[in-house]
Amino acid sequence: GISASAGLFYRRSNHTVDWIKRTVQTARWEATDLGVVETRGAEAAGACRLGEEFRLRAAYTWLDKDHAWDVYASRYVLDYPDHRVAVDLDWEFRADWRLTIGQTFLYHKETEARGADATGAEGRLALQWYPARPDGLVLRAGVANVWGDPFGAYVDLPTARRRGWVALGWRFL
Repeated sequence: GISASAGLFYRRSNHTVDWIKRTVQTARWEATDLGVVETRGAEAAGACRLGEEFRLRAAYTWLDKDHAWDVYASRYVLDYPDHRVAVDLDWEFRADWRLTIGQTFLYHKETEARGADATGAEGRLALQWYPARPDGLVLRAGVANVWGDPFGAYVDLPTARRRGWVALGWRFL
């Protein structure tokens, strides 16, 4: 079947603290009270089955913020993707195994710290095993940043290269 969801949100926060660099010459990140930050956004997500073995999922997020600060760089609050699109394809090739291939696209507004190339495209690949016993156990292994995209999620930090990961989880209900 098909499933979909959508939502709008607004948040006004007072005394919002972020780590910022006021100018390009600022040597250290400073924890700063930004005062009032207003955040507006929209989210939409959907999924559909493509036959018995495949499921396609997609999601979109838009964010916009109003604040009184003009900074060179921000770590969290003022440095965010304006647009985020994610697409995943799940292949259930056996009843207890699933392979997921996904891609996320990020677009940040150009800032002094980010420059003109404020976009990212991170691919992902994950293999999941749901053994019959014990019930609820999930073992996952995958690769993040499959394509080695050089986009840095955080200004002034090295880009996370392609990396493998493993996880053990437990499903409830």
